[in-house]
Amino acid sequence: MGVSYPENVTVQLPPERHPGGSSALSYAAQSHRDSLVAAATCAAARRAMLLVSAELTTTRLRQRAIENTWIPRLEAKLISIQGQLDQQELEESLRVRWAENNRSAEDLAPSVNSPISQLSGGSDG
Repeated sequence: MGVSYPENVTVQLPPERHPGGSSALSYAAQSHRDSLVAAATCAAARRAMLLVSAELTTTRLRQRAIENTWIPRLEAKLISIQGQLDQQELEESLRVRWAENNRSAEDLAPSVNSPISQLSGGSDG
């Protein structure tokens, strides 16, 4: 991003003419030229200050929008997703325990074709 602003000022003045009259007139003409260059430099500096100030204002608005709107919204979404993940993890662990318990119960219960059931007459044959 960034902001572009005037840095260097160049003033192209017409060539100096030596007017007739007193020496005060030539000093006044030189002072006028110097003042014009100083005014252009000042105008560029003021313009740069206005542009940077406007960019700073825009950046502060964006910062407030991020801090007050986006971050809380994203944090709430994160908490929601973490809760969903915790819930899924709990459900999965319960399924695993249930499957282990059912497997253990099946291992303990005698099957129809097991040698113990054949000795005790568990089959109809």
